[in-house]
Amino acid sequence: MITMTTGRVHCLKCWPVPFDAMVAGAKPYEIRKDDRDYRVGDILIPRLWNPTSQTYDGRHIARLVTYKTSGGEWGLPPDLCVLGLVPCDPPLHPSYFVEDTIDDVMAHVIKMRQERPTVIVVSR
Repeated sequence: MITMTTGRVHCLKCWPVPFDAMVAGAKPYEIRKDDRDYRVGDILIPRLWNPTSQTYDGRHIARLVTYKTSGGEWGLPPDLCVLGLVPCDPPLHPSYFVEDTIDDVMAHVIKMRQERPTVIVVSR
């Protein structure tokens, strides 16, 4: 069990195939350029990107970072990292809400932290 009290929230562009795999639970990790100082306890909000129209389609999910392999470890290039992810429990946000904007999600995260500032629990 991991608790998160002050982790940062990162909104990320995510292409359709990896996005759908995350939603289905088949991809419990993310490989990213390590340019944001990702840490265990951070929340990632992958946003579905349409590469054809070059727009976000409005769908997004929320995942908690539970593990980080940094660049230089296990043969990983120095500028990349691998983040272990799990859905948040209680959910920070339902998995698929087209009508909500990223501002709505951020407001929800802030509200959760105000109502329960010490614990957002992640189950495995």
